[in-house]
Amino acid sequence: MSLATSSTGISWDLRDLFSGFDDPRLTAAIDQVYAEAEHFAAEYRGSIDVAGGPAAEHLLRGLERIEALWDALARPVVYANLLFSADTSKPEHRDLQQQMEQHNTSIANLLLFFELDGCISAMMMPSDYCTTHCLHRITIFAEYASL
Repeated sequence: MSLATSSTGISWDLRDLFSGFDDPRLTAAIDQVYAEAEHFAAEYRGSIDVAGGPAAEHLLRGLERIEALWDALARPVVYANLLFSADTSKPEHRDLQQQMEQHNTSIANLLLFFELDGCISAMMMPSDYCTTHCLHRITIFAEYASL
């Protein structure tokens, strides 16, 4: 009895995500994430690292929104990575994967202020503030920033 050591004939069915490398929903998804990220940045930039720290509700809403942004961004990025991984010989798959990585980086740069301001703000807060307001992530940011 021999074990199969090849993936020949096996492929992922990615149609639940997008219909193909040229699916217009890919562009629409990225455009939507950009728009939401820009709106988020306009609303939250300068409102986290403030004297006395941000209101817990404001910070929690920001964390929830940024988490939703990362989730929405992950879908086209992961799709492109899986598509390219399944067949690295197709230039259109490679190009899509590179485009999605560029979008991922651009959006990450647009949102980086939130994590940086959150780290600075968290380091200034007494530890009971984080515990009282159930913002475990702020504590994690503070621990990470102090490394």
